[in-house]
Amino acid sequence: MNNKKSNVNMKIDADLKNNAEILLDSMGLTLTSAFNILLKEIVRTGRYPFVPTSSISITANKRQEDIKQLSLFSPVTDLSVMNNGKTNDPEFNIWLNGMQ
Repeated sequence: MNNKKSNVNMKIDADLKNNAEILLDSMGLTLTSAFNILLKEIVRTGRYPFVPTSSISITANKRQEDIKQLSLFSPVTDLSVMNNGKTNDPEFNIWLNGMQ
């Protein structure tokens, strides 16, 4: 690999950057060195070195599952079929009867 350098500009959450710098400094690393290690590992192995999991990706997957489940129902039809269109909630029954 040649020693020619290239600059990379990216936007990172300020708190995330500061926390990462503190932790990396305790390991004797900088953001630049950590990023270089990450990229070298990706090039060396041909894959991302770990499986990213976060509440965001889990939430996105859960949201997709929920959407699939909701698409199985027709809310008005399914509610009207339940107990001849009646539920145990009097306010809901009044609202539902007003919709028919």
